[in-house]
Amino acid sequence: MSKSVRQGVAALVVAAGAIAAASAVAIGGSTAGAAQPGWTVLVYVAADNNLEPFAIPNLMQMASVGSGPGLDIEAFIDRSPKNSDAPLANLGNWSGTKVVQVNKGSFTQEQDLGNVDSGSPTTLTNFISSAAQRHPSDKLALIIWDHGAAWLGTALDEQTNHIIALPALQQALSAGLKGAGKAKFEMLGFDACLMSSAEVLGALAPLANWITASAELEPGHGWDYSALGAVAGGGGSGADLGKAIANAYQAYATSQNTSSTISLAVVNSAAVPALTNAVNGAGNALSGAAASVAPAISGERAKVLSYGRNPDPKLDFNLVDVGALAASGTAPQLAPVAGALNAAVAYKVVGPGLPGGTGVSIYFPPAASTYRKSYGNLPSVAGWNKFLNAYYAAGVAAGGASRAFFGESEDTTSATASHEFTDQGVFLTTPFTVNDADTITDVRIRYGIQDSSGAPVLVGEDPGSFTKAGDGVAGGSWDFNALQVSDGSVSAPVYRKVTVDPDTNTLTFTAPFAYYPDAKNPAQVLTVFGNAVVDLATGKSQRVYFEVKQDPTQIVADTDDAGLEFATSGFLLNPAGALVPLVAKLTPSGDVQFVKVTDTSLLPSGTTLKADPTALTFRVSPLASGTPIYADLAISQLGGFVSTASMRDQVP
Repeated sequence: MSKSVRQGVAALVVAAGAIAAASAVAIGGSTAGAAQPGWTVLVYVAADNNLEPFAIPNLMQMASVGSGPGLDIEAFIDRSPKNSDAPLANLGNWSGTKVVQVNKGSFTQEQDLGNVDSGSPTTLTNFISSAAQRHPSDKLALIIWDHGAAWLGTALDEQTNHIIALPALQQALSAGLKGAGKAKFEMLGFDACLMSSAEVLGALAPLANWITASAELEPGHGWDYSALGAVAGGGGSGADLGKAIANAYQAYATSQNTSSTISLAVVNSAAVPALTNAVNGAGNALSGAAASVAPAISGERAKVLSYGRNPDPKLDFNLVDVGALAASGTAPQLAPVAGALNAAVAYKVVGPGLPGGTGVSIYFPPAASTYRKSYGNLPSVAGWNKFLNAYYAAGVAAGGASRAFFGESEDTTSATASHEFTDQGVFLTTPFTVNDADTITDVRIRYGIQDSSGAPVLVGEDPGSFTKAGDGVAGGSWDFNALQVSDGSVSAPVYRKVTVDPDTNTLTFTAPFAYYPDAKNPAQVLTVFGNAVVDLATGKSQRVYFEVKQDPTQIVADTDDAGLEFATSGFLLNPAGALVPLVAKLTPSGDVQFVKVTDTSLLPSGTTLKADPTALTFRVSPLASGTPIYADLAISQLGGFVSTASMRDQVP
């Protein structure tokens, strides 16, 4: 769940192995009674992390409905010892885990479990079994409230650094249902980021009649749980509950000014096997034709709607909208996926910043360098995984055999670009030669300031353009503007990655920062990314979410993935913390590497900005005349190859 954070997030250790009882506390001692007509709604609030401040408002929303005839609301609440001391109604504040019955305006404690691991699948299993046994009903629903990372898992416990990976989640839910005496959940919900993915749906559809989840990062506040009132009295189906949740979520996000990129789908699990078969069938068919379809698919991949995006390729979740990809017409093998998806998604809400969003994602890293080998351990998407590996092999072969080069030598993959100053800024162009122009996936202009040593310090990148007729020409322009962030006392440049959507006439920028939750403790630092959407017609911007970078050394689901990083969730800043804007430097290989602006000559070392959301302002400002500048055109190709043409000069 892309929820707000008041303090730092620990690294994730993906608990993808067997369900270890040693890491959990049994929540048992109950015997099943006769099932009553109506609903038992279980909410697994795994808040032993930076999302804890949002748990209390969500629980109070549940209490606005409360348990009653036909509806019993049970909550597992694992609280953090450091992220919030807010009281929960009559229960006050505590650290550790309680299981409660949610009443109208109050809570009844049923168990005090002490300090348990909410990132353990066994803990989840025991909660489902025991709560459903104590409060049996005809219809059982489960909502998991926490961080989410698509097929990588959900339910982060910050103290243990555990998260329940998808295979373990599947086992935990199955065991919980068995203990509850149920064949399926009537509805399974994820108030968490990114969990509406083809991988998650394929693995969990056999366990629920309906699944409600988000394809995109969720804003910090999450769902509006007053929607549970839709099934008060015991009526309705999982579809009805899911639709009520989706509508309430959209209204809540609108009231919080966070609705631009929301997405929530209500999925009919009975139709998911056909979707899974279509995805794997397309993957198998495409893998046999990878060499011929890779250029076209790579071009579509570069522009198709994506979720969990990040300017750092190593932190991008690499999730694309599976329906948008299938409907693009790029490859006829994908056509059956679109029809199967339409049959599976019974209802959805999608924000205006996600035009064409169909509510379900699929994993599609653009290059092998960011592909996680542990993805191959998911049987529900074996055919799609086969295509990804064939696609990468074909891309390396095609891109490597047709590198874009400058001048006469095919070995010249870096050169000086021509540039011209205009009233609007500077325009770069460069001719290039490529044997197969279809291998080009993207052209971007990257720009920045030369520091006191002459080294380029990049402050942003925008889309560029290129022609395919004859020998190619790439171009791009920069208006000499840089994104500045200020806290009222200190102003500094910050890197921005810009994407433009002509369909909605919006511009989205993403800006990175080093974030110190405690300004007095420089040893604790996170990298966070602020994301905003700007309406080009009005110039008004809306901050959507912040993301936090995780420590890659602790990701142990697959040793082949060691060293890859990923981000989970967004958050609001702790006003007592500090920020340092990030800019980028170029590595010898031409890759972008983020650094603190205080590590350059652009801002004195030790300078920080207040991490007070009410004090922060963003402004796009022109650089002063005479400022030494750098810009380049980066031509990206299949296989992850990049050729660059650059310029150095001064702002006129």
